[in-house]
Amino acid sequence: MAAERLKTFLSGLASEPRNANDALNIALSSLPTESFMDEYMALEADRQGSLVRIRKNFIATGHLPKAEWYFLVMVAKDAVLANESPEVKTSVVATVLGITLALWRLIEAKDTDGHQERYLKGNLGQLPGMAAHAVPMGLTELLEHYLPILERDEPRWSSLDFAIRNPEVLLRDDLRSHADAEISNVLSPYFRPLFRMAVRWVFQTTGRALDATAAAAFVEGYSGFYGAENCLHVAQKSDGNIGFILSIPGDRWLAMAANNVAEVEDVVAGFRQMRFAENDEHYSAPQISITRSLAGGPRHSAERRYMIGLGSVRFWIDAETFDVVADALEAFASNPDAQKALEKAYDQFGEL
Repeated sequence: MAAERLKTFLSGLASEPRNANDALNIALSSLPTESFMDEYMALEADRQGSLVRIRKNFIATGHLPKAEWYFLVMVAKDAVLANESPEVKTSVVATVLGITLALWRLIEAKDTDGHQERYLKGNLGQLPGMAAHAVPMGLTELLEHYLPILERDEPRWSSLDFAIRNPEVLLRDDLRSHADAEISNVLSPYFRPLFRMAVRWVFQTTGRALDATAAAAFVEGYSGFYGAENCLHVAQKSDGNIGFILSIPGDRWLAMAANNVAEVEDVVAGFRQMRFAENDEHYSAPQISITRSLAGGPRHSAERRYMIGLGSVRFWIDAETFDVVADALEAFASNPDAQKALEKAYDQFGEL
């Protein structure tokens, strides 16, 4: 990709470079401006502090300079790459694709040779079902067609390792001469989900909230019980994080815990995906694994069963118990008060 871009740049010169040094100087001249990179590197010096300031400034003005949008994308990218699970929520994928489409529309008319469009489309090939649509469509048509499909397929989670590169490349290489206001106008609708992606990096690296001093502004002491016999108890902690204790129905006195919002996401995602994605026989995340089997358990009965893995511990539950647990988790995930608590946790600990 870099070679193609340099070749295109060189072909537009009045005379070709005389030697390798000339070519290197030309390549360096096509990098983002010094002021843009200086602003970005200053933000990198204290990522957590920069994120706190960026949130405060955006709330006050609704605007960010280009370097701060680029900073958010880069920290979000690091969060995706550092995530223990390679897959993220559908809503997170939709955010990255929405940002890609918004930025691409600013430069689409200038990509007359199609080099950049081919590169951006290539980074989307790992998303489920994308490859089948990518070849005959332009990038704008592809994303406009794919986003509604993606949002309908909510039970699934998708890998984002390559797609997250597109906003980075567009901001760094293609939009460096565009005005800050032009970029901020198209990206402002995506601020909150992009910011939360970046905040998750803070939690991954420190284990703490983004801004512990602001905890009181986020927390209202939420606590709730869900499911048959109140088998699920969810509570928000003083720092804004959220966790639960889930008592597995039956006579074996089994219980499982999620200690933070990332673990809560893993468990909710696992039961939701195994319930709604009928072709999936296995779900795996850092907090939990779930395997569906018709042979099912130690007795090898024909009844559908599920093996739950928590660390090195494994146990089987039958289909009825699975449904009770899944119902409790869905009741929690759809409860308005629980949603408010989760939103506050995401603001402090991020969301992937």
